[in-house]
Amino acid sequence: MPHEPGWFDEVLDWLGDNLPDILSFTAGLIGVVALLLSGPLGWGIATVAALMLTASGLSATALVLRVTDPEVQASLADGFTKGEFDADFWSNAVSVGADLAGVLPGLGAVAKGCKEATQAIRTGTQSLNAWQKASVYGSHSLEEAGRITRLENPLVAHVVRGCRDPEKAAKVVTAASGLTGVATGGYGLYNKAVDADDDGIKDGAVAGIDGSRVILDNGGIFGLVRHVF
Repeated sequence: MPHEPGWFDEVLDWLGDNLPDILSFTAGLIGVVALLLSGPLGWGIATVAALMLTASGLSATALVLRVTDPEVQASLADGFTKGEFDADFWSNAVSVGADLAGVLPGLGAVAKGCKEATQAIRTGTQSLNAWQKASVYGSHSLEEAGRITRLENPLVAHVVRGCRDPEKAAKVVTAASGLTGVATGGYGLYNKAVDADDDGIKDGAVAGIDGSRVILDNGGIFGLVRHVF
């Protein structure tokens, strides 16, 4: 008789099937925690930078898993080649875009940090072993991550420029955007956990919310690119 999978096997299967969404949700949650720590709770910039790099790493893993998924590839290809811009296409497109957006700050910090570390090692007079060099690269990447977390998002700044306290309002908008992403991500995972029926209207609404959020969150991409290069 065939072996019936137990609950543990079912949980592992579910985790495997939904790993990209789980990683994206976790990255978003860590990002919101970083925003709260840098704002109302006032934690040190090193902690915030470390959280940002962690979130970017999770987003990078989720992005790789998505773009290598045949179903996601087929959905995106059908949209661009056959004009099938249905809820499934937009959901996948926004998910890929959100993961890419989560990768960019960490990627920029590592790129700029490695550049600064290489220059420091070349101009230094002390001979360093492999572990010491790795420490230099890590510390410079962390420093750059801290600088990137302090970069202004011009799009958010434009939105809140009429407020009485634009800096505080910008933090509120950014935090609200992050919380919205966590909420929509959690909603999607909940639906998959309870095997809810697919609803094109709900999926389209979630994709629309996340799409708008991704645009807002990436208003500072040009500032990030300028900072790195």
